[in-house]
Amino acid sequence: MADTKDNEICADNLNSRLQKKIRDLMKKKNISNKELAERIGVSPGYVTKLMKYKNNFTVETLVRLAKGTNSKLKIFIEEES
Repeated sequence: MADTKDNEICADNLNSRLQKKIRDLMKKKNISNKELAERIGVSPGYVTKLMKYKNNFTVETLVRLAKGTNSKLKIFIEEES
């Protein structure tokens, strides 16, 4: 049971970090929610939802968001020591 709670906390933290990174990229590149939505083929409301609420980003969504912000997506999984 503890592992499940730890996994949820880890996932929430990762989601928050992803949202912040995407918002920072959008701000740096002067991309509005509406413009990002157009670039990735979704509604502006969907982009707002992605940026504000608890989400489980799919790899496909992450790829689309990276492309929509003219960025590279890198995912690392490292062995714990």
